[in-house]
Amino acid sequence: MSPIPVPDTIPAIVCRCKKYHLCAVTVVNLTKILVVQDAVAEAPSVRGIPYKQLSIGVPKETFPNERRVAIVPATVETFVKKGFTVNVEEGAGVEASFNNKEYEAAGAKVTNAGNVFKSNIVLKVLGVILLSGMHNCWL
Repeated sequence: MSPIPVPDTIPAIVCRCKKYHLCAVTVVNLTKILVVQDAVAEAPSVRGIPYKQLSIGVPKETFPNERRVAIVPATVETFVKKGFTVNVEEGAGVEASFNNKEYEAAGAKVTNAGNVFKSNIVLKVLGVILLSGMHNCWL
């Protein structure tokens, strides 16, 4: 990027980009030689809960003839690398040809349904069945 010509009377100019940093363009010795100084500003603070404090639960699908599972071991590995704790119900991936050892090798904790539903985030293919067999979309 070539320097922007600046009149000698303007001692400093602030660049238009303003993306996480300020590009201060100053005139040195009034000779129109531009020196770009990057003053790194603090990144905006991110609001919310850090991934390390969140858990993801994957219960076994209970809908009749449902063979899918919400996440596969490769996805579990990605979530674990990001810092999430992943809780998978025992046998959740059996119908989709994923056994418990594959989930454990990817970093998930294989546990019972009670612990899975205590997670901050619950992933399912179909919604949770409530009230003696009523699907939650009927409520």
